[in-house]
Amino acid sequence: MTGDGEKQVLLEAYNAPLKLKSLFFPIIHYEAIPHENPKDARVPKLKTVKAIPQCGDDFRECSVSLEIKSERSSEETKLLYEYEIVVFGLFKWTAEMPEDKEILLNSLAVTGASILYSSAREMLAYVSSRGPWGTCILPTISFIPKILPRYTLCILVFLFANNLILLRGFCSLPRSIIFLSVFLISASFEVF
Repeated sequence: MTGDGEKQVLLEAYNAPLKLKSLFFPIIHYEAIPHENPKDARVPKLKTVKAIPQCGDDFRECSVSLEIKSERSSEETKLLYEYEIVVFGLFKWTAEMPEDKEILLNSLAVTGASILYSSAREMLAYVSSRGPWGTCILPTISFIPKILPRYTLCILVFLFANNLILLRGFCSLPRSIIFLSVFLISASFEVF
């Protein structure tokens, strides 16, 4: 506990196997839409978030293109602004190469998209900060790849068990033991 009654949460930081080399924005489109009565308009919802991972032949040099679009204003949907952002990142895989390249592509898509999304959030906030309707901030989202059903169950069971353990304070087992036991339990189901 801190002196003012708030509980501290200590986090462990691990180096990700993906290293960001550079990023740039091929497209940044932000449009503040004029309104006579802005109270009738609203902030747009996020419509599209699409990550496209690509790797070279050796799978060491990789890239991710992340496309982010808001919904569009119409007669029925009056919005304060619209945006479209494309962020392109170059990455290097620094860990041991997994045998299953799908694991690498999924990791690249999730981790790369998370890095690029936070950069896009900051860029949109910066560009929109001088607009008439205030700063536009992208919503917080989580990236989960659409993967094979056998992996989906393992991941969902692991996330549930991990959150349950953390919420109840039973953190005496290392994460690797928790993951292995949850994986073995979920592997026993007839989804493989």
